[in-house]
Order: sequence, then structure tokens, then C-alpha cells
Amino acid sequence: MFRIYAIVFSFIGLTSISFGQSNVAASNFASEGQGLLIASTVAPAVYNDAQLDALIAGTDPDETTKISPWNKEFTLQLLAGYNDNVLQGAFEKESSPYLGASLEGFLWRTADDGRKDSYWYFLAEQIHYPSAQGVDTENLALLQTRKTWNPGQTLSGGYKFTFTYANEVFDISRSDLEIESTTLKFEQFDFAPFLRKNLSPQSYLQLEGGAERNFFSDSSDDYTDPYARLFYQRKFSFGGELELSYKTGRKIYDQRTQRDEEGFAIEETELNWQWHEASLKWKQAWLNENRLQTETKFTVKLNRDNGTGYSDYDRYKISQKVRLEKNSWSLMGEFNYSFNHYSVQTVDFSDNNLYQRNDLSALVRVDKKVSEKMKIFAEWAREESRSNRFEDTFRQNVIYLGFERIF
Repeated sequence: MFRIYAIVFSFIGLTSISFGQSNVAASNFASEGQGLLIASTVAPAVYNDAQLDALIAGTDPDETTKISPWNKEFTLQLLAGYNDNVLQGAFEKESSPYLGASLEGFLWRTADDGRKDSYWYFLAEQIHYPSAQGVDTENLALLQTRKTWNPGQTLSGGYKFTFTYANEVFDISRSDLEIESTTLKFEQFDFAPFLRKNLSPQSYLQLEGGAERNFFSDSSDDYTDPYARLFYQRKFSFGGELELSYKTGRKIYDQRTQRDEEGFAIEETELNWQWHEASLKWKQAWLNENRLQTETKFTVKLNRDNGTGYSDYDRYKISQKVRLEKNSWSLMGEFNYSFNHYSVQTVDFSDNNLYQRNDLSALVRVDKKVSEKMKIFAEWAREESRSNRFEDTFRQNVIYLGFERIF
């Protein structure tokens, strides 16, 4: 099952998509009785915006080879594994082996005068569960394009457009006597113009303003999310890299109404959320030839609704990644922890304690290069949610072996 960090990499507010790592995240539907968190178990090549800039400029992300001004790359992954809780349910735990495949494509070009560049990226994934009842296949498709103009030495601008389609099954059981799952389909469009100012050869400041539009199989969930983002990056000579980000937006639902402090709908009202998110990320390269790399990120998010505050929450998240490379081997570890605290919403009618939720995830992955364009890998991933609302708790373990070929 797709379970998402969100992510991601993030292109959007409450829903985030990380195209290089094929992570999609849509969070905080739990306050409306729909917990949704999507993530792919397939993990294609990981490119962030800085690495994509390097590719477009004519070098690879590791700065080891020269690439022509016009180039393309395709990556095929095949994998097989086992999921012990496909629906991520608190009550009914469907387990199943699974088979997965993904195809990733990247096409980029830089104009001869260096004043203009663009890229196209697509990802298609499918997971098949032969043994889980009510779950057959899950699908994810993503298309992204970006165009950049460079009128001067220090100023550049452009736009980024992302389309995402997802179809997955998730558990909506509310007790062990009412076991139920449903299929979620959604389409997402995200358009984001940006303006970048180079402050020095090692740093830049970027301003983004855009809007995200989401369509669900249930039209009552549809919403628009206009947002703005200020981003700063600075690289240091000792291998460190600092990233600071502030993002704010307003999530406007088409049909949802506000709720009172007990969670009942208030007729003839319209619901929207104002949210703010700030993050600090530090990347560091260690050892000779940057064989050891670490990444630490702290994120704070505040969400406020336009009504009684039933949907108000604060989220604090910490993420840590470590990657070690030696010869043809690489080892990667990742840990994420987030704490969600609601200021008005309680556990249920019989429990007046404020609703709280802790989400943890961890993974370990080993890659072995068989040749320059071929590798095999193995991964173990675990996700866990702890909450004082029992129906929101779950544990899930996923293991798989895979094969990757670059064309």
C-alpha cells in the first residue's frame, strides 16, 4: 500500500509530493474522520531541486561526469516483498506478499546561451497484492515540468507545474465490529511560479507563489490551496549545506462546513484552514569523497480553521537521514518522528482529553551496484502511529528485494 513523507519532497501545503523519491503525503484528514497518508514502497532515483539544477547545467548530481545540453534518462525498478498490514488498520490487519514495478523518466535541456532551461519528469508505479482481501492493486502517476529563465547573473525566474494521480485502499474502521475499507482516488494539480536571487556563489533566496487544486472521488473533499513560500539555501566550504523555509497557505474546501467544538457540522458555513510551516534542514558531507552524508530536518506546522477551532493543531517533526557509500555498496538509514496536538478536538464523546497523535517511521536500505547502470537492493521499512484515539493506531512492517536498471 502506498503510504506517504512527504513527500515527501514538498511541493504543496497539507498535501506534499516529493517527485524524486516518489513520495506523496496528504495529512490531517483524521480530524474529518478520514486518515490518509500515502507513500510508495518503490523508491526510484532521488533528485532534489539542487541536483536537478546541476543536471540541467550539464553535470550529474555527484559532479563526476559531463552531460550534454540535451539528455534523457529512464529508470526501471522491479521488486517483490511482504507487507504485514496492508490497510494500516488498527483492527483488521490484512497481510500479503506483493509485486511492484515503477518506470521513471527525466528529460532536460539547457539553451545554448545559458539563459533558459527546462525539464520534464514522470513516474508511474503499480503495486499488486495477491493475498489481501479487498485489495488488488494500487497505482501512482506523477508528471512534472519546470521552465527557468536567467536574464542576468544573479536573477532568475520561472514556473513549476505538477500533476499527480493516486488510487489506493485504506482502512476506515471505527471499531472491531465495524471493519471497513475504502478506495481513495485523487487528482492533484499544482502550479508554482518562482523568482530566485543569487546572493553569492554559495547562496540564494527564492520566493514562490502558487496554487494547488485537488479532486477526489468524493467531491465533498475537493479543495483549493493557494500558498506562498520563502526559501533560503547556503553551501559551506567544509561540506555543510543549510536550508531555511517558510510556507503559508489557505486550504479552501468546496463543500465542507465548519464544525462545532463537539465535531458536529454547522449548517450554512464554509470551511477553510490557514496554515503556516517553517523548517530548518542541515546537510553534511563527511569522510573522503563525501562517502558519508547526513541530513537533519526540523519542521513546525500550525493549522487554524475559520470556525470554532475544531481542526486547529500544532505539529512538530524531526527527520534524520544517514547514507554511507563504499565501492559498489551503499547503506541508507532514515528515521522520522512527528507529534500532533489538537487544541480543541477531543478523543471522543466519552473522553474529554484532547486528541493527540505520534507518528514514527524508520527504514534501512542496502544497495549493491552490479554495473554502472544496474543495481540490486533490499529494504526494511516500519511505520507506526500512536494515539489516544485507538482507531488511529497501527503498526506496519514492509520488506522487499528489488532490481533497478537505468537506460
